[in-house]
Amino acid sequence: MMLKRISLPSDSQVMANQAFAVIAATQTALAIERYRLTEGHLPESLENLVPTYLETIPKDPFNGQNLKYRTLEKGYVVYSVGEDLTDEGGAEKEPRARQENGLYLLYRRRAGILLFQRQLLQAPAGP
Repeated sequence: MMLKRISLPSDSQVMANQAFAVIAATQTALAIERYRLTEGHLPESLENLVPTYLETIPKDPFNGQNLKYRTLEKGYVVYSVGEDLTDEGGAEKEPRARQENGLYLLYRRRAGILLFQRQLLQAPAGP
């Protein structure tokens, strides 16, 4: 039986890729927020940000393709496919949250960022 050698990135390369992915996702989220403040709504796709808010769509350091973006009922997610190269639609992995300037930031292990608009998170006042 012949074994095929599989090339996997080193731990340090994976950590570097995760750091680059978080930086790229954060820069993209900032561009989305600038777009939202100017246009009054979220962009339909990251292509709507180019060239006014971003020169180009940032690349995912794991697969070389554009970062992923998806709108949610109460916000949006910008994310990388991660080291396993599987697009799970921005599914949350061990979230850590904090509040900053009226936005809830949820950092994800899969190297991305999920933003919720605070006014959308608050339950409507009852009668």
